[in-house]
Amino acid sequence: MEATAILSEVAALVNECQALRAENERLKQSSVNADRFYSAMLSTEEVGRLHGVNKATVLNYVKRGLIEKAPDSTDGKVWIRASVALMLDFGKMKDKLKYMR
Repeated sequence: MEATAILSEVAALVNECQALRAENERLKQSSVNADRFYSAMLSTEEVGRLHGVNKATVLNYVKRGLIEKAPDSTDGKVWIRASVALMLDFGKMKDKLKYMR
């Protein structure tokens, strides 16, 4: 590879790195730190509404260990930390569930 081609590749990589840094900063500025909601508890109904899924789906995923329930949960009421609920990805959990059967 010639020196000019190498320099061209390096310049392209520098430009890409600068663009990625700018995008990373933009994302940081527009995102929310889910850990700030650690002490807030959500019911399975609220988690379902948040993600557009049924309460039964949320309960099923809790029972299978895909969603961590809060220590305040009882046999009659399951609570999920808001910090956990905000980070859930039901599409990925659905895929994991296929391999658990």
